[in-house]
Amino acid sequence: MQNSDHRIDHPADQGPRATGAPSVSRSSERRRTTLVLALVVEMAVAIIVIPPLLRQDPLTYSRIRAAIPQFHSATPKPPAVDYSAALHADLPPGAPLPNDGPGKKMRLADPNSHRKHLVVFVGDCAGCVGVDLGDWEKEAEDNNLSMALLTNANSRTARLFRKAFELKSPVYSDPGRRLIGRLNAIFKPRAYLFSADWRLRWSQQSPADEPFSYGKIAPAIREAER
Repeated sequence: MQNSDHRIDHPADQGPRATGAPSVSRSSERRRTTLVLALVVEMAVAIIVIPPLLRQDPLTYSRIRAAIPQFHSATPKPPAVDYSAALHADLPPGAPLPNDGPGKKMRLADPNSHRKHLVVFVGDCAGCVGVDLGDWEKEAEDNNLSMALLTNANSRTARLFRKAFELKSPVYSDPGRRLIGRLNAIFKPRAYLFSADWRLRWSQQSPADEPFSYGKIAPAIREAER
């Protein structure tokens, strides 16, 4: 009589266990794990790399932020700044454009013009002003104004910005802030309207007081024409 306790199982007797199914399952699991890890790495790279690149083009960055609702709820709005006290240092209406820094260059670039002049201070990063300067340039042309941008960045940065945004308007560099200080450019962008003979007719009173919004520029143009 054979003892059943000493029976030796042969591979053929093991039925479905010899089909290799466990190895297939483990292979699929490894592929899923690899895919998940790859997605996590890509997301981490996007989070680290993309925002700094977008901030080099703040106009695109601001448009993307405006298109995503959760940005508005997650990012608190900065408190409004009261500029009323600082505005007392503004040039008075009718004052001539100072010859400090690039002021003289602006005059020489357009000495016999019969058009009014819109001078816009854009800070040290002309792409960071949060407005579409190309649109402003077009509206200036539509209103028969010449437009000049003023920056405290160096002249190389000014040239690169003008080329990158394909602007026709000149960009004047004032790293010493000589003209910027005389104009009391306390926020950016800040726009100033000068008559054809370079006398101040209007200046932007707050960041929300855009020159082509709420009918601000038209009365100033009429005043400049008197």
